[in-house]
Amino acid sequence: MMFISSVKLGELPSRILSIIQPHRSTVEARHVPPAFREPFILTGYRRPNQPWSYYWKTLFHVHNESLNVWSHLLATLLILKHVWSFSQTFDLIEDKYGWSLVGFSLGCFFGTLFSAIAHQFHSKSVWWHYVLFMIDYGGVTLYTFGTGIGCMYICSQRYMYTIMEPVFLPLNVFFSWFTFYVCCIAKLKCASTNNGTRYVFMLAALLVYALVISIPIFARYSECMTTPGCSLASLNHLTTCFLLLAICAILFSCHTPERLSPGRFDLVGHGHSLFHLLCLVTVSMQMEGVRVDIKAGAAAHTNPSLGNILTAYAVLMSAEVLTLVSLRGDIAAKAKTETLHWFKTRTKCR
Repeated sequence: MMFISSVKLGELPSRILSIIQPHRSTVEARHVPPAFREPFILTGYRRPNQPWSYYWKTLFHVHNESLNVWSHLLATLLILKHVWSFSQTFDLIEDKYGWSLVGFSLGCFFGTLFSAIAHQFHSKSVWWHYVLFMIDYGGVTLYTFGTGIGCMYICSQRYMYTIMEPVFLPLNVFFSWFTFYVCCIAKLKCASTNNGTRYVFMLAALLVYALVISIPIFARYSECMTTPGCSLASLNHLTTCFLLLAICAILFSCHTPERLSPGRFDLVGHGHSLFHLLCLVTVSMQMEGVRVDIKAGAAAHTNPSLGNILTAYAVLMSAEVLTLVSLRGDIAAKAKTETLHWFKTRTKCR
């Protein structure tokens, strides 16, 4: 109490930021290749071209990716906790609700795991930076694919389900792969020249994909507004998820609050770390949301096939791996060009 009384509450965030310091092995932005640099983040970067053991050890160091990594590692564990909880209520092998939950949870699991891996190890080299973040994009699209499974087989409106279900899995695979491809091309063409353009392409592709897979849910809102006695409050669990996803998109693209005070939020509180933390909250809310809908009988009309869902996942992951392999020449050329340019720049500075 004496401490709180002696320090204004408004000063606490500044005090916390001043206490947290980057690990001694980290460097300033000027000491890493441009591909690694984030706008308005000036310090806390890990050294490139170090042994793999260095990047493993930095899992327990303070750097500007620490929150990004740990938030998604915790999200991965949280997803496994939810799956365990689902398994206590539903038979994940024999129950149709269990099949839908498996399909939804797989996407969430891959999305958070791949992101944690990418953020932890991408500083190894420029080449690894590009490869790992493209794998991260694969995780993002797998997460969206899994969300689509939830939208169709757990949260859909009955009539829209009958219209879309026959073509939904192929449609979901196509949009997921296409979004992955757009993100990869945007990363290759715009990463070191125009981050704003890259974000526009990535967010546009994700927005179109999100709108398509959300159609079965939007139909529930429409039905509720025209049905006597139905309150939109009954869909609050879904509305909350949509709002959280919208805020996630804003945090991902706007680089706030670090743009307001460059260097102050390098380790804690920068926009991307807030985005990752909100992703953790969003996934947890989605997990609870599908549970609410199943208990309320919203999925009673659906008839998912676990075999078809897993086959769709296999096709999608194979397509993304083949796409990544087909881009290997472009990735190598991009990495070589940026690495040589960085070395030349460093030599001139010396």
